[in-house]
Amino acid sequence: MKPWQRIVGARPIGTGGPLPGLPDPGADSRGAFDELRRALAPALEHEPDSALLSRGSLEDVVGAFAVHAHQSRSALGLIAFELDDWKRVQESAGGEDFARALAGLGQELRRRVRASDELGRMGEAQIATVLPGCEEGSLDAVAHRLRGVLEARELTMPCEPCRPTFTTAWIAAPIGPVAASSERLLGELAAALERARSSAAG
Repeated sequence: MKPWQRIVGARPIGTGGPLPGLPDPGADSRGAFDELRRALAPALEHEPDSALLSRGSLEDVVGAFAVHAHQSRSALGLIAFELDDWKRVQESAGGEDFARALAGLGQELRRRVRASDELGRMGEAQIATVLPGCEEGSLDAVAHRLRGVLEARELTMPCEPCRPTFTTAWIAAPIGPVAASSERLLGELAAALERARSSAAG
């Protein structure tokens, strides 16, 4: 059993009523997600010296938030950012300096999102933003605003300062009879990122 399952309650989804341990679905959506995030916090791991959750903890957050969004019939949006040409930058900078640069981007995003939102490392040069309560119709505007924040920050590394550019993709968790799993949601987000990358290259 994963840590977040102990918090939200480990029983089948879709059996009616809120899961034990979850905030009241009738309560304010933002406040309920804040409470859930605080409850999860002790079990979450961050990348070293970074605001970004590790991949495993990102999966835990997405899973818990998806269960709550399903139970409360509230929105859950996910946005992914992938640093373009990251392999060349990583090879030029070296692993440690590249990791520090990504951590700096995570800190910049942390200052621009809400307390109830969460950030995590989805891949070597991919950052995922989890946005509870963000409706599907708003995701495009939010993604472009946050990408602008990232691209306005110069990556300062010993090899060469560079102005980053990003491929961006977003999805909304579906509302259905069963909550989507973190594996499904992050898989769909990765697929959306791949489609965006292919479209830009074509």
